[in-house]
Amino acid sequence: MKHLFSILLSASLLFTGCYCSLDERTDEPHFKSRARSISSYHTFDIEYAKGLRKEQVSNRTVTVTDSNGERMQTEIEVLDGKEIRIKPPRTGYKKGRRYIIHIRDSIDARKQVHTNTIRERTFTVDR
Repeated sequence: MKHLFSILLSASLLFTGCYCSLDERTDEPHFKSRARSISSYHTFDIEYAKGLRKEQVSNRTVTVTDSNGERMQTEIEVLDGKEIRIKPPRTGYKKGRRYIIHIRDSIDARKQVHTNTIRERTFTVDR
């Protein structure tokens, strides 16, 4: 019984350590909202652990489009140099429609070379 417990404990510590190190190496921006239900007036807060290039954040580097590719009129704010906030359009998003958030890598402070890579996050408005 002690031997089995020892094996299980070792395995759990091993997997926990791997999870932490993988999490630290992730280059993806961190979406703070874990909401499963997105409202028409949902605000997205996106955090960059190592900071972002404030001067690079604009309506050209951070955009939201609908499923037809039409660009939404959102407001982008930079909070404390490590986080961006995407406010919804004044009329809100339409219920039942899918949208895509596009973020250019050029706003990430860790990136030494400017690339044209775009990170995307899809969401569907359900209320």
